[in-house]
Order: sequence, then structure tokens, then C-alpha cells
Amino acid sequence: MPGSPGQYLKAVRERLQVEMREVQDASMIIASEEGKEDFYVSPARLTQIESDESIPSFYKLFSLYQIYGLDFNEVLSRYGVPRVGGSRANRRGLNITLQTATREGRNEVRPGLLLRFLQRLWGVWRRSTSGSQGNLS
Repeated sequence: MPGSPGQYLKAVRERLQVEMREVQDASMIIASEEGKEDFYVSPARLTQIESDESIPSFYKLFSLYQIYGLDFNEVLSRYGVPRVGGSRANRRGLNITLQTATREGRNEVRPGLLLRFLQRLWGVWRRSTSGSQGNLS
């Protein structure tokens, strides 16, 4: 697979033979199910992401990982975000997230719950590093 995050995502999409409009349609379904339009990925935005012109938000990354069937840690690591579960604090946070999801009677972690956890993790990580990794938006 190519080295840059955008090239990687484009290569995966092409390997899966998924058209940009299909990504758009699938992300629209995810956005509708989650009640948050941030999950939506337009063809123009996908072009920007794949050409590394912009860094996608966690929401858009979440949609792409879901659509392509990728490992979320792998996708995040392409953008320089450390693996979730790499430290005791991270594992504790993920366990709390999973316990909360279980208490709420869910069979799986809902994207909103996982994304809130990942955003908190991202904030902690950004404060702990001295260099700028780019702006996720």
C-alpha cells in the first residue's frame, strides 16, 4: 500500500472497486443513522482526502473505515495518531467506553460514543506532544 494516508485510502477504495458516489451514498446512510452530517463524505471531499490536500475529521475517517472494512487503529496510525490501547490509560478509557455501551444494552460500540472517546484521547495526545501533527477537521 502507498505511504501517505490519502494514497492508502485511495488504494483501498480502488482495490475494493468502490466508486466515489458509492462512498458518498454509504456515508449518507451512516450520517442519517447517527443523526450527524459530519459523517457524510462528498466526492469532492473524498478527492481532497485521497490527494492529501486535507486531513479528514474523526467522523469522516470513521465513515471511511466502516465503508472500506478497515481497522480504525490502522487508519488513525496513517495520520500519526498512536494506537488506541497502547497505554494503560488508553485501555482503561476504552474499557469504560465498552462498559458504558454494554450498560446501555448495545451489542457494539456506537460511533458517537467511540468518537467522543477518541476525541478526548486525541486532545490528551496533542497536549502531550510538542510538535504539531496537523489539524484534523
